[in-house]
Formats: sequence, C-alpha cells, structure tokens
Amino acid sequence: MTKFYKHPIVHIIVFGLLLATILILVFGAKLPSQDDKRIIIGDDDFAHILASWEKTWQRQPTKAEFRKVLKSYVRDQVIYHEAKSQKLDENNGTVKRALITQMNMLAETQGTSEGITEADLKAYYELRKDKYLKPAEIAFSQIYFKANSHSNKSIEKIKNLLNVKQTLPNHVSDVGDLTMLDSSYDNTPAEHIDNTLGENFSSKLLELPLKSWQGPIISAYGKHLVYVNQITPEAPKQLEAVKTELIRELKYEVKEASKDQFFTELMQQYEIIYTGELKKLVYEK
Repeated sequence: MTKFYKHPIVHIIVFGLLLATILILVFGAKLPSQDDKRIIIGDDDFAHILASWEKTWQRQPTKAEFRKVLKSYVRDQVIYHEAKSQKLDENNGTVKRALITQMNMLAETQGTSEGITEADLKAYYELRKDKYLKPAEIAFSQIYFKANSHSNKSIEKIKNLLNVKQTLPNHVSDVGDLTMLDSSYDNTPAEHIDNTLGENFSSKLLELPLKSWQGPIISAYGKHLVYVNQITPEAPKQLEAVKTELIRELKYEVKEASKDQFFTELMQQYEIIYTGELKKLVYEK
C-alpha cells in the first residue's frame, strides 16, 4: 500500500484533487448558469486567429497548424471565461492575458516534486535510459596515406603485408605519409572521431574486425589503414551520472501532467459552439 501512494501517477491525481479544492476555496462554490458555461467561437475569432498567424509567419497556416492554434485559442477563452465568471476581469486585453498567465501558473504550482523518491527516479530511468546513452568508444591506430599519392591497390598490398607479418601498430612508424593526425586513439568517443576524421568515420570502424589491419578507409584528409584494438559499445549511462537531469525532467513531466489534468477538467465544464465558416472548418473531415 505504501508503494502505491509513492507512485508518480498517484501524485498527479492527488495534485488534481488538491487543485480542485483550491479553486473552490479561492473562487467559492458558485453554481454558474448554463449561459456562463457556453463559449461561442465565430468568424471574428477566425479572422483574429488567421491575422495573428500571418503576422507571425508571413503565410497562411496549414489545416493541421490552424487546428492546433485554434485548440490553444479555445483553451485561452475557457481560462478567461472561468476567471471572468468569478468577477476577476476587466474589459482589457492586457488584463485578459495576465489572467490567462495567472491561471497557467496556478495549474503549474500543483505539480510539486517534493514527493519524488529514489524509487520514482529508478522507475523513470528504466523507462527512458535509452535517451541517456554513453556513446561507443573505439581504441584504434591508423596509417595515413595522401589521397592523390597512393592508389587503393598499392595500399591493399601494404595492408596484406602487415597482416601476413602480424605487424602491430607500434611497429609501423615508417609506413605511410607524414600527418598531424594522431597515430593512435585510445577509447575515443565516436563523436570525437567523426569530428576529427570526418563524418561517419567511426561507423566504418565499428563494422571492422578487431586485431587486424583493415582499409583503406576514406577520411576528410585522405586514406587510412586502421587497426581496431577494442570497441566499447554504446550503452546507457549509469543512473547516478544522469540523476540531476532525471530529476529536472521528472519535475517537468509532473508539472505538465498536472497542468494537462487541470485544463482537461476545466474544458469539460464548458460547451464550445462554433459558428460561421469556422464551424465548417472544425467539423470538416
């Protein structure tokens, strides 16, 4: 039973119930008339939404974009009407926006994170650990060849000779061309390899067998024979390494879930009536 009460979903439900209680205490238990809970969205609203969008984006919205912005607009109207029904408004656009902001803040404050436990963090980590990956690391050596000075065939001959003689990377200093690049890279993250030698170089290394000379592989600088000594695969970071980030994201999700619940319950109290051209668009399949 104790574990049940510690579950994040239970926290969210409790936050919603607390919010409902707070609204009753703050606003009172006034029973609105049917007209108080009816909002009409018509052609004037349609024109306002389109004008605002076009002013921002310098184009008309797509149907999907319009539906999204309409949903946000309707939500704002519901929030404003709720505040208005409690005599908190003035007929002023600035006050209207302030009231909407205030209601949003009220909803957010219900999503407190004080009850987040180690068990919550562990469960959250298990669900999302693939998001917190430590990149693959590769230990390898390379021999550099200028692209225009050596054919692939000549490099292949050098590679075959090195493999026949089982030549190790620390005995090839006299092979290849001079370069400012390192000859060896110890447990180097794939991203760093790509930043140094060019995009996708690391992915080519990951496909190679270990402990033998392979190539030639093309880089941003030329051609390379490579000797891959070890590959540490990509893997989730340990919980402790990402704990701070986990707490931040879990706090955010609790807050957003609380807001969503608050506004869903509020929207259910109102009847939204669409008129004019907007009605056709809303109910168009």
